[in-house]
Amino acid sequence: MVLLYPVVLLLCTVAPAFAGWIETHMQEEHHLDSFTDEYFFKVHDLGRKGFWDDKDILTLYGLLENDDVPFETKNDVLVDVLKRCDAGQQDRKVTMEEFVSFRQHGGELKDWGFPGHHGDEEEEFEMHHVEKYHPNPDEPEENWNHAEDIEHFQKHEEMYHSGKPVEDRRVHFLKPNNIPNKYKA
Repeated sequence: MVLLYPVVLLLCTVAPAFAGWIETHMQEEHHLDSFTDEYFFKVHDLGRKGFWDDKDILTLYGLLENDDVPFETKNDVLVDVLKRCDAGQQDRKVTMEEFVSFRQHGGELKDWGFPGHHGDEEEEFEMHHVEKYHPNPDEPEENWNHAEDIEHFQKHEEMYHSGKPVEDRRVHFLKPNNIPNKYKA
């Protein structure tokens, strides 16, 4: 009996390293270690419609407003999630019942390597960098010296203080990666 305790303890400490994408997402994006599949579904049902649509799925992976990800990759993510979770009706919607059934049968969403779904770059920076490295609001300015800090504030400088006309600063709103290749010249 004494020998089993260290083994069980070791297994408990190793298990989180093998967590699936859903568990990792909830820990990193929502700061939750414990949740139900129903809760996961509801949190990501953005319009409280009772189902996930394309917008919900892309937002889950942080792709809806991500200009750096090509249209084809976004489509691959959508097709993959729908194949996994919407296998029965194939109506391009994932209901809570379909998602819970998918999970009860051992289903896991694929890790596509995207960090999260907080929206724009500012929110991502706040959630993943500021909360981790600069939690004290009274922190001196000289401590904001990580590579991420410097890059972030250089973008601010370029966008808001470059002296360029407003029209020139809006060029970043064009989303060329979201244009399917067949429509590109």
